[in-house]
Amino acid sequence: MNVSRTFLGLLILVLALSACRPGQEQNAPFPQISTPSTPTQSLPEDATETLEPVIVATEAMLPTATATLLPSEPILGLHINSLPPQEQIALFPRPEMLWMRTNLIFWDQIEPQRTDPPTYDWSVIDEAALANAGASGMKIILVVQFAPDWAQKYPPSACGPIAEDSLDRFGQFMNALVSRYSQPPYNIHHWEIGNEQDVDRNDVQPRSIYGCWGDKSDPYFGGGYYGEMLKAIYPQVKAADPESQVIVGGLLLDCDPINPPEREPGSGNFRNCVPAQFLEGILINGGGDFFDGVSFHSYDFYLGEIGKYGNGNWHSSWETTGPALTAKTRFLQDVLQRYGYEDKLLLNTELALICGRDGSEPECQTDEYAISKAYYLAQAALTGMAVGLDANTWYSLYGWRGSGLVSRQLEPSDAFRALLTTSEQLDRSVFRGEVTEYPGIQGYEYERDGIRTWMLWSKDGEDQALSLPEMPTSILDVFGTDLPAGQEITITIAPIYVKWNP
Repeated sequence: MNVSRTFLGLLILVLALSACRPGQEQNAPFPQISTPSTPTQSLPEDATETLEPVIVATEAMLPTATATLLPSEPILGLHINSLPPQEQIALFPRPEMLWMRTNLIFWDQIEPQRTDPPTYDWSVIDEAALANAGASGMKIILVVQFAPDWAQKYPPSACGPIAEDSLDRFGQFMNALVSRYSQPPYNIHHWEIGNEQDVDRNDVQPRSIYGCWGDKSDPYFGGGYYGEMLKAIYPQVKAADPESQVIVGGLLLDCDPINPPEREPGSGNFRNCVPAQFLEGILINGGGDFFDGVSFHSYDFYLGEIGKYGNGNWHSSWETTGPALTAKTRFLQDVLQRYGYEDKLLLNTELALICGRDGSEPECQTDEYAISKAYYLAQAALTGMAVGLDANTWYSLYGWRGSGLVSRQLEPSDAFRALLTTSEQLDRSVFRGEVTEYPGIQGYEYERDGIRTWMLWSKDGEDQALSLPEMPTSILDVFGTDLPAGQEITITIAPIYVKWNP
């Protein structure tokens, strides 16, 4: 279906003829693309735990820019809580440019009884809808959850660890699952094992959506035993389909264990960020050879004004670091590199700008929040490319705490329009790096078919006069609307695409 993007003119970028800022030449060459690094700090011994966001402005932790070839691989996508009917897939003109993640595979429903040989009830899965999604061309990630009561290590915790004597049975189940759904017409090759399993089972309900493999008594929060599970299933998955990818289930990563935030600024009372050591627990226990990638989740909190957000748990904010996914990605990359697994896939499988406690608050119903989601989505997409993510999927189609892309009547939001535009812009692109020539302006460069593109926005929200190095061919807003093209422009908090044709 066609979606119009020609609206909200009062909120988008103002372009104007203006003099060059001091120190900038009228026809300066294209700037160099630099790659600054990120410092780290040690973990306080008295860290304590909380999930409350505290926004703390700190020095920017900028991504390392590399030339990343995306020949036909999508990076953007979305989470859909149940398989989409045809009218949902029809929302996307080119679904092959997107990832789709869904919580679909519940082991306790498919194999409720332990029998020899195993028997599986595949009828609990809507296979027609799954085939329809596969035929759309979307790259699908299926999340596998919930142990049957006979396989639970700590009954009645279905979301928790699997009993040691049932790990092989879970491996058999994964073999049968992958054998069935990696083939046409389903074509599923990405299997995420659990969801936010770095949560202690005692903190959630027995069949919680959280994976709840966490163990507060363990310095690595239960990651080692999760690694034992990976050792049991990985050979079975590869035997069924060598192309299938086993993904460590989406890590919550509630706060930064290298530099834990204070509960209240200046209190000296730090949060307990030990759950973020879950991945290291997997690696210390020898699990590094038994997964292909790591999934994690990254949210930022809307601060009540257009384009302003932050996540104090990771010392991130709109005017310093940009989206929190930068800090989380850097942390995971560091852990993997220290153990020699820097080539693993990294997938941010839950991304969003959330608002309030449940999204019903008045500030979450405003046009300002709606447009902020659109700006944030575009910024996070380019930031994800910059830090080397393989996927960056929005949570979710209908949303959580105000993050929805469409209404229940499938009416598209501003953020949905930005998703379509950004996925089109990044399709088959080569990422070139970060544009650092202009103070106060955040910029990234990518290229496709010889067309050079910058995405630019004002980091501090103040209007920035900019003299481009050459007259651009075109300028677009985050909705794909053409804006007046000029060499002298004004950059605002609204991201734009500046293009130069060959």
